[in-house]
Amino acid sequence: AEDVDVGGVIRVSDVLQAGRISVGGSIDCGRIEAGRIDVGGVVETGDCLVEDVISIGGTLRANGLVKTRILEVGGTAQLARGEIEKIDVGGTLAVEENLKARDIDVGGTVRVGGALEAEDVDVGGTVEAWEGIRVRRSLDVGGAVKTRGLIEAGRIDVGGVLEARKIRARRVDANRIETREGVWAEEVEVGSRGRVKGVVVAERVYLEERVTAEDIYAVELETEENCRLHNIYARRIRLGDHTRVLGEIRYVEKLETGESVWLAKPPRQVPDIAFPEEREQQTG
Repeated sequence: AEDVDVGGVIRVSDVLQAGRISVGGSIDCGRIEAGRIDVGGVVETGDCLVEDVISIGGTLRANGLVKTRILEVGGTAQLARGEIEKIDVGGTLAVEENLKARDIDVGGTVRVGGALEAEDVDVGGTVEAWEGIRVRRSLDVGGAVKTRGLIEAGRIDVGGVLEARKIRARRVDANRIETREGVWAEEVEVGSRGRVKGVVVAERVYLEERVTAEDIYAVELETEENCRLHNIYARRIRLGDHTRVLGEIRYVEKLETGESVWLAKPPRQVPDIAFPEEREQQTG
């Protein structure tokens, strides 16, 4: 197909098909099929099938499938669904259905109506993906991460609240964690004045000062001062000064307590800790 090079606006009711499309202004068409597109302003289309790169200075609105190797949008990208290797969006990325990508880098907000699946996710603002989030390597988000489903990731680092039905990861680092079915990880670290709602099951749990948490199962648990926990079941426990435990403590090897630690019940040393079994939710 021939190349298209236009300084202003392209309006096509049906398919816009070309090798390379370069438009200074905007595109409004039913469908795009191209090798590469470069647009200074706005692109409005149905399906957008581009072999190599979609580069848009302003806004992308696609009410169909966007399939490409690289998607670069300076402002906002709105699409029905996406199959994209690398996404780089300056503002907001909104996907009505499912989004599958390798790398996602978004300055603002990501909203996905279905499930989000990627290798690496780096988002400055918030991430919402209602049917679940699966990130093979790193989920790094400055604000909140929310889903009604499962979050599966290698490493999770979240500045705001991390909210899911269940979280399964190698490492979780967050200030606020809210789950219905718990966090299952190798390592969990909660920032100062943080809050954990739901059970935590991990090899190592570290709570900074003034963290409130519920039940914790761990090989090793360490808290800084003024934490407040419910039940603790761990092989080795170290509680910081002025920490309060409102339920029971069971430990196997070692329990160290700082100054003025308050325990509702005397701690019990036991031969072993039975970690809870991870139950899968029944669908349907």
